Amino acid sequence: MKSAYNSTKTRIKTLHKDNPCIRICHLAVHLPLKQGLRLLQNCVIFNDKIHESIIGKDVRDDNVVMLEHGKPMIFGKERNKGLVLDGADLKVVTIGENGITEKDILVHDMTTKNPSIHYLLAKMTYPLAIGVIRSVDDAIYETKLQEQVDNAVATTKIKTVDQLLHSGQIFEIK
Repeated sequence: MKSAYNSTKTRIKTLHKDNPCIRICHLAVHLPLKQGLRLLQNCVIFNDKIHESIIGKDVRDDNVVMLEHGKPMIFGKERNKGLVLDGADLKVVTIGENGITEKDILVHDMTTKNPSIHYLLAKMTYPLAIGVIRSVDDAIYETKLQEQVDNAVATTKIKTVDQLLHSGQIFEIK
């Protein structure tokens, strides 16, 4: 029997094999739940075409950098713009100007432990970074919190509310 995951995966590949946004959303859905996912949602009733200035068909290529692991961060209609590190900030450059070549463009690495570049990509407004920005195999907040709670429960001398109320200095009012 075919699993729902496999049939969904096949359907997505079949219907949207050329749509990178669908591929990225599919990848993000199947990542462990320690990553954030930012969606640009369009409500046709209240804010129709709210993101057209960023992702409209005629301007999307110049305003969006599609992040793919292991590939240079290149964008633009002519694929002639890219991102480089300028000090501690990301900078948009044009390939072919001022001696900039494709080798100067940053290559996206979503698995690096140092989150500095990932934070810069996440807060960048031009171009808008779309894709999986960071996917690091590390403990998630909930797991670390539960470990702290378990440690506190195991090491405390006070196990019940009654023990808590009778601990320390107590006095009786008569």
